[in-house]
Amino acid sequence: MAAERENPELTILRKHIDLTTNGIDTLFDFAHNQLEQLRVRLHRELESIFVTFKDRIENRESELQQLKAALLRNQQELKANALAEDLQKVCSILEERIKQKEETKHNIPMFLNRCHYKLEDFCTIEEHRYTSGRQTVWSWGGDASSHNKLSYPNGLALDENTEEIFIVDKVNNRIQVCSFRGEHLRSIGNAGLDNPVRIALSRDSIYISQRENALINCFNRGTSQCIQRTRVQYSPSDLKCYNNLFVYVCEYNSPKIQMLHPDLADYKTIKLQARDFDRDRQIDNSHTESLEVTENGIWVLFSDCVHPLQCFSLNGEFIKIIISEDKIERAFYFCLDTVGNILVSDYDANRIKVFSSDGEILATIGRDGQVGSGEICHPQGIGVTRRFNIVVVDWK
Repeated sequence: MAAERENPELTILRKHIDLTTNGIDTLFDFAHNQLEQLRVRLHRELESIFVTFKDRIENRESELQQLKAALLRNQQELKANALAEDLQKVCSILEERIKQKEETKHNIPMFLNRCHYKLEDFCTIEEHRYTSGRQTVWSWGGDASSHNKLSYPNGLALDENTEEIFIVDKVNNRIQVCSFRGEHLRSIGNAGLDNPVRIALSRDSIYISQRENALINCFNRGTSQCIQRTRVQYSPSDLKCYNNLFVYVCEYNSPKIQMLHPDLADYKTIKLQARDFDRDRQIDNSHTESLEVTENGIWVLFSDCVHPLQCFSLNGEFIKIIISEDKIERAFYFCLDTVGNILVSDYDANRIKVFSSDGEILATIGRDGQVGSGEICHPQGIGVTRRFNIVVVDWK
């Protein structure tokens, strides 16, 4: 019996173990209940957050749709405004041309000379045909380096919108700007240029070529500061801007036209597929002097060529010969008027010669001399306004 009686210590230990087990079970149940409550609370909070974000996303999507609709309306309004402006410009041009057609005669007054304060010559237009006459209007320049003087001027460009004339003042390394009334306005370049020769204008920029170091400079029209330069392979002789999209550059020793972006980055090279019927004087051996670019093609003036003025497609394919050398002694510059006539400054003949688009000579303007009214000495850059006013600079 004594052997079967349980040890009191074991009994006490068993009771402690039972109490501990019950405590652990109770603690486990408590922890389980707490975790379940936490899970439920977290679930509710996540659902609330999800609903909130969903509402915000839906609101943002609604706002984005409204913004998209507003942008679309603004875009349509901008297109409508641009179209209205284009239509207004077309109407203005048509009205101007109707007015010009109704008038029987138009004065063509403007000539610039670098040495003498004089007007070179005067012409009239009758049904878009030039005839020679004489009338002094104004002149501007003089051989010096002061702000209103010129030294061996070369190219020029006209801005019809601002009524400004941009003249390349070569030896003074600057661009002189004067108004259509002959008033000096400002000078551009100077320290940033080295023997500039030709100039072209776009809406926002001024492009200037330097033949000796084969550079093309881009100046900002607002600040008159040089913002970009690029070097071409050969000596650039002339350059033109076309629709503010590209700058076309002809190089003196190459029968190629370089197309550049407005920032002067390369776009492509156009090889002129010219035809010259004198085998001893091919285009490849000629000098490219001047060019004009229109929607109908590229017009190029060559020196040392049997057919100095030729027309090519915008891809460089030969279209036709415009002027043969028997009609020009030696020319470095030409321009087109608004009806397709061609005005050539004949350097050796000291004349301005006007041709139709088919090469028929319409008028010869000027006479030899450096002092008298109507006298021209080695004309260079030439331009013509929409009102058929002619501007020309002469070398001496």
